[in-house]
Amino acid sequence: MVDIATDKDLEVFQTHAYGKWKSLMNRVEHSQNYTDVQIAEEWLLFDNFKVWLDGQDYEDGWHLDKDLLSIDNLIYGPDTCIMIPPEVNLAIKRPKIKNDGLPTGVCETFINNKKIYKAVFSGGIIGYFDDVDSAFSEYLKYKSKEIIVLAEMQSVKKIKESLIVYANNLASGNIKTRTN
Repeated sequence: MVDIATDKDLEVFQTHAYGKWKSLMNRVEHSQNYTDVQIAEEWLLFDNFKVWLDGQDYEDGWHLDKDLLSIDNLIYGPDTCIMIPPEVNLAIKRPKIKNDGLPTGVCETFINNKKIYKAVFSGGIIGYFDDVDSAFSEYLKYKSKEIIVLAEMQSVKKIKESLIVYANNLASGNIKTRTN
């Protein structure tokens, strides 16, 4: 037997909320970066997700996020997620180990035939260091300061407060580096 979509079903499928929900379902089900991530049981039903989304303070173009409110969160759900602006989502992207074996924000270079490491952020050089750990630590401190600046520009109090906590955790090394 084939299910036939009603006009009401078609209206639902074309909503902003349904697009966000369907994107979440596809991301968790099909992306290799989300193999350990789960969706709270209540959000497996679109109507429950929509009720949550309708209660959020957000603007068009904002992203559904599970990482800002809790470090190492692996569950998308009403208590663990928040809608955030794209620039916030980009800012809280966790550092990773790049293909060259160095962490985000660190590059290897040579000065006077001596191998050193430079800490970089948004194309600018933060400084030069004798070892990877020192360069990465400086990158994290710099990025943390940039996140504090971004936090001050936020109008949603929960985003502002969560960004400040995130920045402090980043600066103190409490946020782990991703391997993928």
